[in-house]
Amino acid sequence: MDDHIGSRRHQLQTNRIKTERNVEPSRFFKVLKQERYPSAREEMDELLRKLDEQARRLIHSRTLIDLNHYKKLVYQFVERAVGQGIALAERHSTDARGRSRIYRCVEKIDEQLVQLTDDVLEREKSRLHLLERIGQIKGLLIQLNA
Repeated sequence: MDDHIGSRRHQLQTNRIKTERNVEPSRFFKVLKQERYPSAREEMDELLRKLDEQARRLIHSRTLIDLNHYKKLVYQFVERAVGQGIALAERHSTDARGRSRIYRCVEKIDEQLVQLTDDVLEREKSRLHLLERIGQIKGLLIQLNA
């Protein structure tokens, strides 16, 4: 009888440890990633700051030079996020078509950049419309970086 109770107690403790382990790896890997790439996070924050600054320039000037500089910064951000594994963490799930979520996010960013280019080329587009498009791109970049 005591062996049965001891065995049951051990099984409950083992189940509790297994349950706790299911929660811990996510936090553990986030901390590990932050410790492994502390400068990477700072670099990404700096790129976002530069993107904001360039977005303000683009909204006011609406020139192809500022647009190209903005696009280069976006591509740098995406390249670093994917290259350093920041965007790949916990994004290995696939959609109904079997594509990875990270690719879908990058495709959305690319689509928004194409639309932004079209908007800049059409001079009559309002600054509010450009601001909205830039906001959508920034939201996707933040989602990619999260």
